[in-house]
Amino acid sequence: MMTQLTIATPFAGKETPWIDRWVEVEAALLRHSPAYVLWLDNSRDEGFHALLQEAKRRLPVPVRIVCVPLRVGKHPTPGLETDTIVRLLWQAVAGIVETPHLLCMESDVLAPADAIDHLADGLDHAPPFAAVSGAIAWWGQDGTHHTQVWRRLPALPAQSAKPTGAGLVEIVPQGPAHPRYAWWPKAETGVEVVDATPFGCLYLRTETLRDASLSTPQFPPGYDQHFGHEMSLAGRAVAVCWDVKCGHIKLIKGEWKDYA
Repeated sequence: MMTQLTIATPFAGKETPWIDRWVEVEAALLRHSPAYVLWLDNSRDEGFHALLQEAKRRLPVPVRIVCVPLRVGKHPTPGLETDTIVRLLWQAVAGIVETPHLLCMESDVLAPADAIDHLADGLDHAPPFAAVSGAIAWWGQDGTHHTQVWRRLPALPAQSAKPTGAGLVEIVPQGPAHPRYAWWPKAETGVEVVDATPFGCLYLRTETLRDASLSTPQFPPGYDQHFGHEMSLAGRAVAVCWDVKCGHIKLIKGEWKDYA
């Protein structure tokens, strides 16, 4: 198989309820755009690892599974342990992948079959972007359903996530040295520059991830928003492709729902 792309996904072990649906979507993506596939297993669970070994046989291309049993110490900021682990997993991906292009695909994101075509075209947009993300469905703390991208707001009081009008949720760090972001519920077509995106369906050159620090701040925002800020400081832009509308799985009381 001649390809310039690897699709990489870290797994935590929580994905058992929806793994069949996710593999079905991944298979459709690969039938449309063949690529190398790398799965990182961070579950530390032999049963889940066996599940991944079975699941990979349902894909139309070979799958490489690498066990990366990461643990980090407890952090006083809620959620920062998970953020640190995921950051380290993506850094591990950057050290393993040998293809020039990389699609970071999270294990709870459902991408359309033609996603790679759109994202690859977007990455080569003039001027070229550092990374292009799909438009990932999300649910706000105020109950709104919108797309997960971030825009920096110029002047907001320092506070944690606070619901606002028009479906926006402001994500504001507890200090002046870091950018202020907002959820942005806009959903149109085409490619558009934003300040930060998640890594759920992120297409970029492998060297871009390899060179990024993804440093986790000592308070929100996390590694993905930090990546957008890091690219901005380097004079490079990240973008969202509104044509790549991705579902997003949320687990509620043991049952999963696709927020498409």
